[in-house]
This record gives sequence, structure tokens and C-alpha cells, in this order.
Amino acid sequence: MITFKVTEEFNGYRIDKFLIEQENQTLYSRALIDKLIKNKKIFINSVFCKKKSQKLKINDRIIVDINESINQEPLQPIKENINLDIVYQDEYIAIINKPAGMTVHPAPGNKNGTLVNALLFHFDELSQSNLFRPGIVHRLDKDTSGLLIITKDNKTHFEMSELFMNRQIEKYYYAICCGVPDPLSGTIDQPVGKNLTSKLKMCVREDGKKAISHYKTLLDFEYFSLVEVKIETGRTHQIRVHLSSINNFIVGDELYSSNTKTLSYCPASKLSQMKSMYKKLESKQMLHAYRLCFTHPSTNKLIDIKIDMRDEMKRFIEFLKENFEFAAY
Repeated sequence: MITFKVTEEFNGYRIDKFLIEQENQTLYSRALIDKLIKNKKIFINSVFCKKKSQKLKINDRIIVDINESINQEPLQPIKENINLDIVYQDEYIAIINKPAGMTVHPAPGNKNGTLVNALLFHFDELSQSNLFRPGIVHRLDKDTSGLLIITKDNKTHFEMSELFMNRQIEKYYYAICCGVPDPLSGTIDQPVGKNLTSKLKMCVREDGKKAISHYKTLLDFEYFSLVEVKIETGRTHQIRVHLSSINNFIVGDELYSSNTKTLSYCPASKLSQMKSMYKKLESKQMLHAYRLCFTHPSTNKLIDIKIDMRDEMKRFIEFLKENFEFAAY
């Protein structure tokens, strides 16, 4: 089962367009959604959805009953003994420090070595609101490291989803950027949508989903910077798109920038040292989810978890400190 709640921004949407806009890996095409409707697998407020053009209203609850007989490419994950860094755990949730380079859940062409494969090995109980993504409430990009919440039962999954939907979870990231933001702190309030020229990329576009990122510069190296970003919304690639929109590409982000572009920010006098340092980095995308703050839906306790940036980012910061003049804010 996959559940959704219609928010204000989707009021009046057709059911098929709404489901596609959720960017759910399991609901990957309008053809599949049409097939699910014909097989009476989609419910709106507990009533069968009769047609794909049915319009939605605020607070409508959508349930999609999807299984392998309907899904055209089954992605039932298997257990794999992969180490996990569990930084918090109780009977309802766990918070994982996901390494860079690990995909969160299986997808076509990438069915093994994911966080879900590891979760199935390490946890006896995981929420099953989505057959193909047990325990997963939200995601991080493959090459983004940091904190990720896992739920152990369906009730908690629903409650955590509500917190995310209502923007009641504070999410903070460290990003090492090319250049220095001007101004040093601010808010990027720009809608994010699919890039029409690349299936892999997102972009700032007027008809995209509302996306808000607050940033502040922590370290200014003149040519590079360490930036803290707090996001209000959780759009696909939001931080990467927003920072690239102000020409402060994340170091090592090869989708929205390139190695050549990263190195072009470095002055000629330091270029050889930068190239040498850069070659040593295994996971080059310098983005890390370092803090989550929310009220636990089951215990009502304040959960405020912080972790340090990963070692590669620390080494890169030390390299910048050794080779460039800098200011701390």
C-alpha cells in the first residue's frame, strides 16, 4: 500500500497527474496508473477511483494497492548483510547515517546494495506502507550522505509522513560550494520541476513545485565556501538545483556541474594541489544531511540529532584551510 494526502498545491489536479507528480519510483508511468485504476487498485477517501481524470480536493486521501502482479517490473527487495551506522533507535523509528554512494531503495537496473536491502537484514520490523520500500519515509540522493529516518510500523510511517508533509521536521545540510554565495545568507524561494532536456535533472521553472531553501555561509575561502542549508520542502535534488541556480554549484556534483567546472573556480596558483586533492576523493559530491529536529509522533519527545560531516568533507575543508585565506561566520 502507498498512501498520499492532497495538499493545497494539488487542489483540482487529476488523479493520474497528481500521482505522477509525487515522483514515486513504484508509480513510474501514467500507463501503470491507468492499469491500477482499471484493476480497482486506487482509492480516494476509501472509494474506488473510477477514472484517471477524476479531480482531487484538498485533504483527499489516496491509497494505491500495488503488488507484483500489477507492477511491470517487480522490485521485491532481498536481505543483504551491509553495515549500517544507526545513530538513534527506539521501538518506533531508527535514524541512519547513510554513506555517500548508497542508493536508498531498489530501482530498475539497481536492485542490490541499497539501504533497503541492508534494512531488511538488520531490522525484524519495518513499516510496509510500500512493498518495495519498507521503512522508507523520505530519501537522500545516492551521493548525498547523512541522516535518514526509518519507520518500524505503518502507524508511525503515516505519522512521520504527516510531519514531513506539514513541514514539521527541520532538515539541515552541509554543502561545500564553488564560489561564495552573495549575499552570504539568504533564502532561495524558487519552484523546482523536471528538466525537459534531461530525464536525470531537475531545474528551477515557473510551473514547478514550490521549493524553499534557507542558506548561510559558515566558511568563506574566496573561491570555495562551506554553506549550511535548511530546507522547508523536500523536492528532488532541491539543494543541488537551488545552489546551482545562484552559481554556487556543490563541489563534485557531476550532474549539475562537472569536475572541470569545479576546478575552474580554483586560482591557477593552487590548481595542481587542487587536482591532486580532488583525485583522492572517492565520493566527490560534497553534500551531507547533518541534523534532523522534530517532535516524535509516538512519544512527543523532541528529537534533535546532529552528526559531523563525513571524513572526506573534513579532509577537503582542511585542505582549503591550508591553501586559502578564509573567514568564519
